[in-house]
Amino acid sequence: MLKNITVGQDGYVFALSAQTYLIEYHPDEGLVGADAIDAGIEVAKLEDGTTSWMTLDGEPLYCHVGLIDDMYYIQAAPASDMNASTMVTVGVILFAFTAVVAAVALYGIFVLRDDERRGEAEQGDAKAGGMRINRRIAKKAAVLSAVGFIGIIVISFYMQTLFALPSQSLAMTERVEQIAQTIKTS
Repeated sequence: MLKNITVGQDGYVFALSAQTYLIEYHPDEGLVGADAIDAGIEVAKLEDGTTSWMTLDGEPLYCHVGLIDDMYYIQAAPASDMNASTMVTVGVILFAFTAVVAAVALYGIFVLRDDERRGEAEQGDAKAGGMRINRRIAKKAAVLSAVGFIGIIVISFYMQTLFALPSQSLAMTERVEQIAQTIKTS
């Protein structure tokens, strides 16, 4: 039953005995029968309902532990899956930030050029140190920046939610509950 369950892109479920800490099932058949403690799992992290980082055979895994009868069922997502979602999120946020900065800068450049063509270069300007600031452009650039900042926050929240609550998560939870019920019944 466990071989058909996937967690995220490359994750899986494995089982180990709560009595002997021997791995009873693992997709890598070389680990079946191995001592989980010797393979790197800490006993303190093997509590029902615990979600934490574990290392199994040198591979870092983000795991959730479920105890049914005398068997631990561990849902494991490799660190590479977790890092991939983080990299996509960071990439999208950097793209949005670059787009906002470019839009504000280009707006200022185009308005200043238009003012220079019409001969209005010095009207509404203020001096700040050695820089000349156009108040009209500064107000609109501030609004554009604020809207862009809010957009980046919304995109960040959306991307985090997208990776934190994938659609497969609900289906997998139901499957795990069905499997747990089947195991208890049999």
